[in-house]
Amino acid sequence: MTSARPEDLPPATGTVVVPVPADAAAREVLTARVAALTDVRHAHLVPVVEARATRPGTLDVVLASGEAADVPAVLAVRGRLAPAEAAAVGVNVAQAMAALHAAGLTHGPLEPRDVVLRPGGAPALRPRPGPRPRSGRPPRTCGHSRAWSTVCSGRVRW
Repeated sequence: MTSARPEDLPPATGTVVVPVPADAAAREVLTARVAALTDVRHAHLVPVVEARATRPGTLDVVLASGEAADVPAVLAVRGRLAPAEAAAVGVNVAQAMAALHAAGLTHGPLEPRDVVLRPGGAPALRPRPGPRPRSGRPPRTCGHSRAWSTVCSGRVRW
């Protein structure tokens, strides 16, 4: 196990290619979601910078580029997070999720690759720009808690 810092690892942000649905209503939902994601700003959410239709049937959603490494890359190099780091990841990801929920958006399933560590160790959530269901009800967060506890399980050095 080494003590590599996130800034020593390759960048984990960039462009997400999202398939554009053939159905007009589904396209409208996708367009509204991407527009809403572009407007959400939070210290622990990787910003959506823009969306471009560069190829037929797809939308390139550009996330802010910056030096960051996703959690699996960090764990591959370091092995585990220290307890304080794991706690910071949990708190900051929860705050980013709350910002999405306040904007009426959901993230979808939470996976380790959705979280990046910036230089200095600040965690950030990478949004998923693809279509997500909007039920008109407040987003459920209990699934996120269970998913994140699974992600963190066994990954913390005690």
